[in-house]
Amino acid sequence: MLRTKLIWVCAAIFGLTSALYADFPAEEVWRVELDATATVLGSYWQDEDGQTFFLVGTANHVLIISEGEVVWESPELDGWVSALNRIDFGVGEGSEIVAATVEDSTGTLHRFFDDDYEEHNSFLIYVFEAVVHRADDPRHITSIDFFPEMLPDSACRVYLGNKHHLYGYDFMLNPYRRLTGGIRVFSLSKEDFVAEISTTAVIDSKVIDTDGNGQSELIIGRFSSYFSHIGVDYYELSYGITVFNSELEIQNSVRIFSYFNWSPPENNTGFFCLQLIVEEDDDNPALYVTYRDTGGSYVERLTIPNLERGEQIELSNGQRQINETPVYFYPNGENAHHYLLCINDIGFIYVIDVEDFRLVETFRFMEEFHFGSSVGNYDNDEELELAYLTSDDFYLFDIGPLSVPSGSLLPYVPERYAITAAYPNPFNAFTRIEYALPRPGRFAIGVYDLTGREVNRLSDGFMAAGSYHIVWNASEMPGGVYLVRLKGSGGDAARAVHLVK
Repeated sequence: MLRTKLIWVCAAIFGLTSALYADFPAEEVWRVELDATATVLGSYWQDEDGQTFFLVGTANHVLIISEGEVVWESPELDGWVSALNRIDFGVGEGSEIVAATVEDSTGTLHRFFDDDYEEHNSFLIYVFEAVVHRADDPRHITSIDFFPEMLPDSACRVYLGNKHHLYGYDFMLNPYRRLTGGIRVFSLSKEDFVAEISTTAVIDSKVIDTDGNGQSELIIGRFSSYFSHIGVDYYELSYGITVFNSELEIQNSVRIFSYFNWSPPENNTGFFCLQLIVEEDDDNPALYVTYRDTGGSYVERLTIPNLERGEQIELSNGQRQINETPVYFYPNGENAHHYLLCINDIGFIYVIDVEDFRLVETFRFMEEFHFGSSVGNYDNDEELELAYLTSDDFYLFDIGPLSVPSGSLLPYVPERYAITAAYPNPFNAFTRIEYALPRPGRFAIGVYDLTGREVNRLSDGFMAAGSYHIVWNASEMPGGVYLVRLKGSGGDAARAVHLVK
């Protein structure tokens, strides 16, 4: 059974004490300190000697990293790297690295050839023109794909997923903002677009032969949003999955989540979180999707290519947000079950038994901000390795045997009353308060100034045991230090926050 191992990145933060979780069985092999902030983890490959090379994008360079060192660095680029791939188009020029960068409102494609990695060409791409131009709203490429059955391809075609905002006015002159995007096919040889289809913003994509007939499909995770002000605010949000063939004809499509209301959703930040992983099984191919709605974060299993929705597991108890959760298959012994691992942005790992599709364990791995990972046998030994990208470092870990309980994991219950995190802190207008309740009861969360006066009541009511969060909007408050205090049945906790104006 061939299993694809792919990992992606997220953007919301929550923090809990690592002592409350088991330790993930990983041992550091090497670490590379990056000179610029990481933005994306690209593909990897092995040479004829079995040495593994990793593509990493940063704020201004493309890097190739192998065996604990940077073995190649691109010239300084014109923006931050948003997507990467390594492709051999079969036209006699060998493999090349195709990288997309974003700067202001434009995207650029760069080509680096495999022989000496010198840049061959750069193509300036105006992904879309906005109805009303906004210099602070970059429109950028989110994925670079190709269809293997089209090789050799003298046109050197790449399928570019993109997202961008449109700003304008409707027929009644009400202002609106719409997030949209699509797939555009770009010929590197012709230096021009040769096909396109407008869908919605492309968040993630995979090319896979779903039925083994030699004809691959492009599966995209798509997201759209719409906001307008027509006397009152109006919000629309939705995301789903669409399957295309190489001619960009839609084969199947399904909506995963939608929201239509006159008020913003409670968990409005970071909705760009729908991500995909494909289990390539000749008998029962499956698509696993991680996503977040207004209540929490989930992983769901769908059949492919017909996209019938199946089981769903809640990862966050309806409270903690997990954006763009990475997923991969981890074989735990030759005859053992396979596991689906979901890693959030600061290294919490949720382990799901794929056979029974149940949550069986939670690990606390690293506190550094997670930007992407992949798993494979990168040094040809008996152990799998975890390649792990943070904002400042790139790690390789040996992964030991994974031991999980035989039964389903019970909902997490904190050991003590605590305000576990306030992020950001210091903050300018909004800060996210996270807190833990070991027992049910009536609780109130208030904000106090340094004189002890309560200036804002954030929550007041009965709550079950568990972990929660709430956002404090302090845009109308004067700058200074405030105390966030949790008070209630049998316990209390406090944390200082600093409002900067």
